[in-house]
Amino acid sequence: MALDPMSLVQAAGGLAHAPAGAVIAAPMRDLTSVLVAALAAGALVLRAPAARWTAVIAALLIAPLLLAGTVLDDDRATRLFDHPVLLLAGGVAGLVGVLVAAAVLVRWPQALPPLLAVAIPLRLPLSIGGESVNLLLPLYGLIGAGALGAAIRARRVGRDKADSWDLRSGPPPAAVVREAFTARTLSGAAALVPILLAASVLLYGLRVPFSEDPDRGVQTLCFFLVPFTVLYVVLREIEWTTAVLRRVGGALVLLALVAAALGGYEYATGQVLWNQKIIDANSLSSTVRVNSLFFDPNIYGRFLMVVLLGLLAALSWGARGARAVGLAVLFLLLWAGLLVSFSQSSMLGLIVGAIVLLGVRFGSGKAALAAGTVGLVALIALVALAGTLRINVSSSEGLNVSSAGRVDLVKGGLELYGDRPVFGWGSGSYRRAYREQTGTSEVRAVAASHTIPITVAAEEGTVGLLIYLGLLVASIVALLRGARNSAAAAAVAAAYLAMVLHSWFYAAFLEDPLTWALLAVGVSLGAGGIRERRAVGGSDPGDGSTTVVETPAGHTPHDVVGEPVYVGVGEGDGPGRFVGESGALPGTPAEHRGAAPPPEGK
Repeated sequence: MALDPMSLVQAAGGLAHAPAGAVIAAPMRDLTSVLVAALAAGALVLRAPAARWTAVIAALLIAPLLLAGTVLDDDRATRLFDHPVLLLAGGVAGLVGVLVAAAVLVRWPQALPPLLAVAIPLRLPLSIGGESVNLLLPLYGLIGAGALGAAIRARRVGRDKADSWDLRSGPPPAAVVREAFTARTLSGAAALVPILLAASVLLYGLRVPFSEDPDRGVQTLCFFLVPFTVLYVVLREIEWTTAVLRRVGGALVLLALVAAALGGYEYATGQVLWNQKIIDANSLSSTVRVNSLFFDPNIYGRFLMVVLLGLLAALSWGARGARAVGLAVLFLLLWAGLLVSFSQSSMLGLIVGAIVLLGVRFGSGKAALAAGTVGLVALIALVALAGTLRINVSSSEGLNVSSAGRVDLVKGGLELYGDRPVFGWGSGSYRRAYREQTGTSEVRAVAASHTIPITVAAEEGTVGLLIYLGLLVASIVALLRGARNSAAAAAVAAAYLAMVLHSWFYAAFLEDPLTWALLAVGVSLGAGGIRERRAVGGSDPGDGSTTVVETPAGHTPHDVVGEPVYVGVGEGDGPGRFVGESGALPGTPAEHRGAAPPPEGK
């Protein structure tokens, strides 16, 4: 990989003026950043269970140690050691909790998806590294437990395949390497998704040593990219049956209702429960912007946007009678909660996602007509209500004020990209580089351009931008193709596109666990187009006397390329209860292994 000469010069200059301890620590931090990024990237592309889960566990163990090295010199972090007994007790309790949860998930792996659905949106505010951060502590614990549980299950399934776990009794090393990367279950655009995700994570780690703010790069890597990579891998191991999808949907709707109720309380009373920045902004405005359970109103709006699109998909795919009425009532309640968040990006994302659902369900022509109508209405409203909404598009200065300074942020990001177009300013460097560029000394200067492509271009240069654009194209094509399989797959595709749009006007793309979760579930539902056939009311005699419902079936849990291996999905201990390394559990009857799928309609 070519190095940015200017980055090398600046890094050398920084080391020359750094304290002796920092000179010693910096190389270790940089090497560890590259290592943990490589492990996370490997977890995404390795097929062999031993290699994949070894990379996962190693990344989860090393990332906290790397992170600790960037925050221990902060006064607020060192105060934790003023109470060592309490700190030790908390650590032991957390470890025991993860181990207990892992043991439970080994026995009941299908309990993990609804638990993750509840944990993914929730952030707990803590002060780390000299600033307030909102940590997904419940999610981190579940990710660790889910990874450990999945690794144990994979080990049990592979006990009679010694070559998968014991290199001493396996094939030659060259064959092991080929086996680790052998293509099998994904094809087309879907096959590129894990590869491009791995490239994104690896590039981020490689650019930490050359960053203007390496500590921030490390924090982004360890708080977001590494654990969310593991989240993706764990979710790809789940067998996404109809029952699991319903439990996840129910958990999301329940959490959304609680959040909307709390948001309604905040709006009615005019008292936001937390986030002093929002409280101060509301005191200067005639409107009350709420954030409910979430630290940021835009994150709150983003979550409701995703749940609303799920409800809309359920309504569009044949809901009738009382069920349709109930779904419509839920939709209106949650839409009211979204409205009082005043998150324009979330409302826009909801509209775009709804148009995507319309296109998948009723055809591209009707979707194009709906998009044109919405665009025309929006343009008329913009012109007619510009004064009321305080929108001024007559000049760049007026547009900058109307967009809360986003025009200046975009301009600054483009200038940063122009200064270093190939590799950028380094991972996590946007805030410091922007502050130096504008000459501001404010410590809490903006951390991102609020337009993810520009942030990527400024930090990772053209190389990172090309990987990002490739990931967008591959993931959107893969999810839209899979959207034809079911209402659930369509909802995931629409929600993902809404998330992409939201990240262009707010922030956080790969830094949000929802992005990784939607990608994992969407790829799983679309993998191979294999379906589970379930007869309503019991068995299917094959004479047409019963109704057969087709739903997304389990998949071979490997993000690799190639022809799919059909796996029958049944109940009890039969073939397809779990999907192992060879497409079935050891002991599965030979006639069910690698069988071709039944002809259409049979």
